[in-house]
Amino acid sequence: MVMYFSNNKPYDPFLTNILPTSDLANEWSVDTQSKFESTLVIVSEGEGINTVKVCEKNKCVKSLQWTSFISDPKYMWVNAPLGEQQQHFSIKGDSLMAVYVYGGMSRDGYATTGVCYKGTAPPTPPPDPCENVKCREKEECTKGVCVHISKATCRAVGDPHYLTFDGERFDFQGTCSYVMATVVKSEPGLIPFTVLTKNNHRGNKRVSFVRKVSVTVYGLTVVISTHKGKVEVNGENVYLPVTLAGGNLTVVQSGSYAVLKTNFGLKVMYDWNMKFYITAPSSYFRTLGGLCGNYNGDRNDEFTNPKGNKEPTVVKFAQSWRTEDGDLFCHDDCLGECPSCTPALQQKYKGEKLCGLLAKKDGPFASCHKVLDPGMFMDNCVYDICINKGIYQFLSLECPSNSYYEACGTACPASCSDLDAEAKCKEPCVETCQCKKGFVLSGDKCVSKESCGCSYEGRYYPSGMKFWEDDKCTKQCECNPGTAKVECKATACKKSEMCGLRGGKRDCYPTSYATCQGSGDPHYRTFDGKKFDFQGTCTYVLSKLVSKDDISLAPFEVLVKNQNRGRNTAVSYTKTVTITVFKNVITMSRDNPGKVLVNNQYVNLPFDVEDGLLSIFRSGSYSDLIGGLCGNWNGQRNDDLLKPDKRPANTPTLFGDSWKVGNDPGCSSDCDGKKCPTCDHSLMLDYQTGKYCGRITDKNGPFKHCHAKVDPTEYYEDCVFDMCLYRGHASALCNALSTYTTACQDAPAKVEQWRSDSFCPSSCKANSHYEGVCLKLPPDLQRPR
Repeated sequence: MVMYFSNNKPYDPFLTNILPTSDLANEWSVDTQSKFESTLVIVSEGEGINTVKVCEKNKCVKSLQWTSFISDPKYMWVNAPLGEQQQHFSIKGDSLMAVYVYGGMSRDGYATTGVCYKGTAPPTPPPDPCENVKCREKEECTKGVCVHISKATCRAVGDPHYLTFDGERFDFQGTCSYVMATVVKSEPGLIPFTVLTKNNHRGNKRVSFVRKVSVTVYGLTVVISTHKGKVEVNGENVYLPVTLAGGNLTVVQSGSYAVLKTNFGLKVMYDWNMKFYITAPSSYFRTLGGLCGNYNGDRNDEFTNPKGNKEPTVVKFAQSWRTEDGDLFCHDDCLGECPSCTPALQQKYKGEKLCGLLAKKDGPFASCHKVLDPGMFMDNCVYDICINKGIYQFLSLECPSNSYYEACGTACPASCSDLDAEAKCKEPCVETCQCKKGFVLSGDKCVSKESCGCSYEGRYYPSGMKFWEDDKCTKQCECNPGTAKVECKATACKKSEMCGLRGGKRDCYPTSYATCQGSGDPHYRTFDGKKFDFQGTCTYVLSKLVSKDDISLAPFEVLVKNQNRGRNTAVSYTKTVTITVFKNVITMSRDNPGKVLVNNQYVNLPFDVEDGLLSIFRSGSYSDLIGGLCGNWNGQRNDDLLKPDKRPANTPTLFGDSWKVGNDPGCSSDCDGKKCPTCDHSLMLDYQTGKYCGRITDKNGPFKHCHAKVDPTEYYEDCVFDMCLYRGHASALCNALSTYTTACQDAPAKVEQWRSDSFCPSSCKANSHYEGVCLKLPPDLQRPR
C-alpha cells in the first residue's frame, strides 16, 4: 500500500493498494465521486501506450502525456484530471496497465484501484439516471437529481456597503426594514424563502447599520438580532445551535457569526452587530428579487423593483423593497446631505497605517490578494473612517471568559450539543474566540463540559433552564443540572393566566393587570382603586410579595422615599423609587432625571433583566398575595389599608407609618408641625372652573373620550386640592392634567391635544418633539386587559 499526501492542497492523506505486475490488463473502468477533485493514474508497460484511450461515454481524453519511471524505463505513467462530477470512465488500449483513481476536497480524500476486465467482457454500464432529467440553467444532474453548480453571495457590511449577487456595489443609509432576497419567480422544486434586514442609527445620524436579520423558510421565521448566542424562532428565544424543519434547517455559531443553513444550499450569516452575508445556490438563478438584486449575471439591471421595472436611484430602489415593521420614525434617505469624502481625506485614509494596510503588498493580508481583490474593502474602510470624522481605533477582539483569540480557528467549535463538532468540521478556518481546553460553547459562553446543559428535540437549553415543551403550556420541562437530562411534567397555567409568547419567552402570563399610582403631593390610588392622601417623608413599602403560599411567584419589593419640596412642609412628594427583583436593585430618583441606577451603576435605557422578566405592572398572579401602600389587590377597596400584621389602620397616617422601613433622619410620617393642609372654600370654587381643573371633567373637553373608562372625579378633586395648596401655580395644574392623561392612555383611551405654547408647554430635549398621542406598542409588549 502507499500513502498519498496533498502537498499544498487542504486534502486529507489517504491509503491505496498498489497492484502487482501480474494483475496488469488492457481494459479497465473507474468511477469518480461527486464534488471531489478526481485524478486518474495509469501505470503501463511501454509498448502500446499510444493506443490507450480514456473515455466517458463518447467523450475521450484527447492526449495523454506519458512519463518514464527513472528506476525502470520499461514502465511509463500518466495522470489525467477527471473533474468534480460523479462519472464512469473506461480505459482501453493494447498496452498492459494498472489503473487508479484518487480525489480530494477540503479535509477529505479517497483513492481506489480501477475495475479490471482481464479475461471477461466488461459489464453493460448501468442506465444513466440523468438521461431523461431536465435541469435549470445553472444546475446539473447528479444521480438523477438536479443540483446547483455554483453559488453567489450578497452582503451588507459596515454602514452599510452593499454588494449584490451579480457584483454591483452601492451604499444606502435607510433605517427601515427591507427585503434583501426573496423568490419572485416560483418554479417547481424551488423552496421559497425571504430574507429581511432592519437597519438603525448608532450615534451618527448620517449613516445606518444592519441591526436585525429575518429569514423565513419552511414555514418558520428565524430572527438574528443583537443577542449573541441566540436567535428567535417564530418569536421565541432559542439558544444555539438549533436544528429545525426535520433537519433541513440549522443555525449554529461559527466564529463571531450566527450561520443559518438549509439543505438546498441557502446560507445566511450575521455577526449580531453589523456584518451580513447571504449566499444563494445557482438553482435560484433568475428567480430572486430584493436589495441583493435579481441574480441574473447582469450588473446593469440590478435596481429593479418588485414589478421588474428599473428604478432611477438607489433610494427609490430600496423604497420599492421596503416592508412595514411598525417603526414610525424610520427613513429611506440620509436626512439631508448624504455623507461624502473629499479627495484629500480619501488619500489620507488610504495610507498604509490606516485602510491601506488591507492592500499592502507585504502586509498581513497579502496572501489573500490573489484570491480576493482588496480594493473594494479598502474603499469601504476609507468611507467609514471619513464619515465618522476620522475616528478610528485598532482594537483587539474582546473574548469572553474561558476563551482566547485565534486568527485562524475552527469554524465548527465544540459545543454542549456537539462535542465532536471540530473533529468533523470541513469548513475553512475563521477569526474567532476559541474556548480554552476543557471548555465548550453553551450559547455564547464557554463552560466546562461538566456544566453543559441539555439538548432536546433539536434545541439546546442551558443547565437549570425551565421551558415549555408545547405552545399550549401543558408540559413544563427543566434541564436538570445534576444529570444534564430534560425532565418534564404535566402542568397548566393558573385560572388567572394564559399561555403566550412575549418578548421571545413562552410562559403563563396574567390575564389582568392593575396599576397603583402615587401622584402630586402625593395622592395614592391602590391596586383596588382606594384613594387616600399621605404626607409622610420617610421610606415606605409601596408594594411587595408578603405571602409564601405560591412558590412560583418571583419575590419583589418596591420602596418609595418622599420629601418636602421647597419651603412648603405641609405636603410631600415622591423623591426616589427603588425596586428589588431577580437579585437586582433598580433605583429611579428625581435627582437624576432620565437615568436609572441598577446595582449601583447607571445604565442606558431600555434595560432588560433576565430575558425581559421585569415588568413595572403587577400581574393578576399576585392578587391577594401582596402588601404595602398599594394595598393587597383582592378586588375589595374597603380592606386596602391593612398593616403588615393584617389588621386595619384607622387613618391613612397610621397605615403609611406601619409600612415605614429603614431610618431616615428627620423624616416624619405626618404633616410637618401637625398642621395638615386645608383649602379656602372660595379658592376651591375658582379652581373648579373650566379655566383650571374643570378641564378634566368637561364633557366636551380634551378628556371626553376617557370619562367612560377612567372616572375623572378623583383626579379632578386632587387637582383642586393641589391648585388650592399652591395658590394656583401653573405647575400644579399641569401636573394634575398630566396625571389624568397617563391614566387615560393606560386604559387605553383617546386624549385630545391639551398642551399649547402658552398653556403647559412641553419642554422637549434637542432633536425631539412633543407627542400628545402615545404610539402603539408591538403586540408582544402590550399588556392584556
